[in-house]
Amino acid sequence: MPRLCLVRHTTPLIDQDRPAEEWGVGEEGRAQAEAIVPTLEEIEATIIVTSPEPKARITAEILAQGTGLQMRIDDNLREQGLGAVPWYGGHDEFHSIVREHFALPEMTILGNESSRAAAHRFNQVVQGFGATDVPVLVSHGRIISAWLATQVALDAFDIWQNLQMPDALLVEID
Repeated sequence: MPRLCLVRHTTPLIDQDRPAEEWGVGEEGRAQAEAIVPTLEEIEATIIVTSPEPKARITAEILAQGTGLQMRIDDNLREQGLGAVPWYGGHDEFHSIVREHFALPEMTILGNESSRAAAHRFNQVVQGFGATDVPVLVSHGRIISAWLATQVALDAFDIWQNLQMPDALLVEID
């Protein structure tokens, strides 16, 4: 597979009383996803594969509807470290935890999974495509960053910090 498109989900509807893996998408997020459709058509994407989490799944459904591409759900694209991840209301506190999470990729810092383990899980999905496929993988910031950092000489935290919601990255694999 020479190319793939990594899509970080659209802006979620944050509900501090529910775990992040249950957050959905509002009208702003829907409009953001629709704006990505022309990019996917331009790169001649062949399939959309998404995390089961609502914010990613809804993003993928909008992309599939706009492009006419088949969509499937793959649990290996869910966000890193689900489980008992508390609400970090402060921007600085959350960024500090995420920085530590990426700095110690073998340790479990957020939830129940290390950054390295999440990247490995994500890579299993990537490796499942053939040379002519151009998959669109709709997922989440931390796991996309963890995997991408294993492929390029960039810091995972820097990648994560620079990802937008949504974002679409075309990756060429050698």
